[in-house]
Amino acid sequence: MLFDLAWRDALVRFGAFGPDEFDPDNEGFIGINYGYPYLNLSVQRVLGVRMPGASPDVIDSSFFGTTAGVPTYQPDPRDESPRHTERVTQVISKIMATTELPRLDEDRRKARTGRNSTDRHFSARRTSRARSSRRTSFARHASHAPQIESRRYHDASFHRT
Repeated sequence: MLFDLAWRDALVRFGAFGPDEFDPDNEGFIGINYGYPYLNLSVQRVLGVRMPGASPDVIDSSFFGTTAGVPTYQPDPRDESPRHTERVTQVISKIMATTELPRLDEDRRKARTGRNSTDRHFSARRTSRARSSRRTSFARHASHAPQIESRRYHDASFHRT
């Protein structure tokens, strides 16, 4: 699964794990069981052990909140890794010290240029025709929608001050 490989790569690039810590023949992060996603939180809990200021409890809280019945973290001697903690600290420090993102600035410039050139290619007539088409389409679909009176806008208790 592509998602699994991307997740592994992100955790290795973040510095929390080494590539040798993952079984290359098995997907270990996410699976689908009867249409429901299954997330292996063991890896996330180890991230909590290795990331300064975090813990397995913090990770659990971020996923489960105060839900009862969540199995507790079972420490493993391999979870602690000063080498990985140092790498994560360096990556976080670099992220927090970053003041410029040239690639992002270039992407923004390209998006603005593309949007502006597209705007010039649409004539007023086309724009007006598109608006008219949207109105007609909305009216056609709205006429088939069930007529439900919403109390949401009429109920004084809904409006909060």
